Amino acid sequence: MKCRETSQGLIWGQEMWDWDDGRWLGWMLVSTADIEWLNTNETAKRLGITPRTLYRFIDDGKIPAYRFGRVIRLKESEVAEFIESSRIVPGTLEADGIAGTADVDVAGSGSNG
Repeated sequence: MKCRETSQGLIWGQEMWDWDDGRWLGWMLVSTADIEWLNTNETAKRLGITPRTLYRFIDDGKIPAYRFGRVIRLKESEVAEFIESSRIVPGTLEADGIAGTADVDVAGSGSNG
C-alpha cells in the first residue's frame, strides 16, 4: 500500500490485480479525510477508564490504535466497535466469577456504596 498526501488528507492506494487472469485492474484508493480520529485522552474519557488502562488495552491488542510519529490516535468507529464488543451478555457474570464484586475507583473507595 502506498501513501500520498493531498489537500483532502492522506490518500492510501492499493494496487488491484486479477490473479486468475494476471491482469492489473488499477488502484483502490482510501482517503483518511472521512476518518474521525480520537486522541488517547478523549478515548479514555469516552470509555470511562484511565489513559494507563487504555494503553494496556492497546498493548494487549484489545483495541486498535495508530502511531503517527509520537502521537497515538484511535478511529472513532473502532472505539465504537470495541464498546459494542464489550457488551455483557445477560446471565454470564456468574460464569465469569464477576457477580457480586464492586467497582473500585482509583482512590480505592467502592462505587457501589
